Amino acid sequence: MNTKKPLILIVNDDGINSKGINFIVELLKNRGKIIVVAPQKEQSAKSNSLTINEDIRIKQVFKSKNLSKYFCTGTPTDCVKIAINKIVKRLPNLCISGINHGSNSSINVYYSGTVAAALEASINGIPSLAFSLLDYSSNPNFNEAKEYILNIINKILQTNISDFNYKYKNYIQSKLCLNINIPNVKKDKIKGVRVCRQARSKWIENYISTDNKESFRLTGKLNNLDKNDKNDKNDLSLLEENFITVVPINPDRTFYEMLKQINYLNE
Repeated sequence: MNTKKPLILIVNDDGINSKGINFIVELLKNRGKIIVVAPQKEQSAKSNSLTINEDIRIKQVFKSKNLSKYFCTGTPTDCVKIAINKIVKRLPNLCISGINHGSNSSINVYYSGTVAAALEASINGIPSLAFSLLDYSSNPNFNEAKEYILNIINKILQTNISDFNYKYKNYIQSKLCLNINIPNVKKDKIKGVRVCRQARSKWIENYISTDNKESFRLTGKLNNLDKNDKNDKNDLSLLEENFITVVPINPDRTFYEMLKQINYLNE
């Protein structure tokens, strides 16, 4: 491998043939050594799920000097794990997940295969970015945010990798992981990029009967629990204002404010 160029691992959950992942590949094809490992078919909403009771198959489908593409029969998290263990010769400088067709803001991070893949890379010592465009169609236009996407990637690649350590009591738990969402508007309507927190929200779900009383399909509406606080800028409110949002996330799900309140359980 050409060590003078950054090694970039690109993954997603929409599949090897999705427009979003191919847009990122085209955008970065001259920026470094690119390794693509993506699901053979769509694996949306798989979160951090793994394939453990059946074989995972990988196959190289394209190879050139600075670009190799593989499909993986597993989940997005499987793609990252098998890329690190069986495909790359050294740890990538960066992992990019996406671009996802649809929002991964707020509570959606818990269900998203796109975000899960980025988080898995972070856990394994690779700074990672999860990109999502708020357009669920199969043919979205990613070009409107092209300059913003490339600018974010370049800034991360130019930062000292040691600055991306997430530490707890001097133990490096993971590298930087950013959840980035892009409003589905024209370039001249995008107001800029804002680092912010994840909004509090909850899905109001409904299961619709499809053919009989035993078959259902999930539908729902996102309830923004922060919608009445106009002064608190979070990813949902900023996306509504046409900002690109950047939320740093990490694998530690400890509810720290609750620790003291449940001390009475100690024996």
